[in-house]
Amino acid sequence: MQDIQNEKDNRDIHIDEVGLRDIVLPLYISDKAKKRQLVVATITMNVSLSKEHKGIHASRFIEVI
Repeated sequence: MQDIQNEKDNRDIHIDEVGLRDIVLPLYISDKAKKRQLVVATITMNVSLSKEHKGIHASRFIEVI
């Protein structure tokens, strides 16, 4: 199978913003009393994409969260 992601991109296009939006995830946060609270977060994550790159690894955004 051809690895398109690692090939040179000849289009010479910079993208200001690319990413994921409206990701709904349950998360635990600590309150002032250091107790865990379950919350539901709606998260948007974006990066700029230089003309030298073809894409992002969106699955890594979730890992960062």
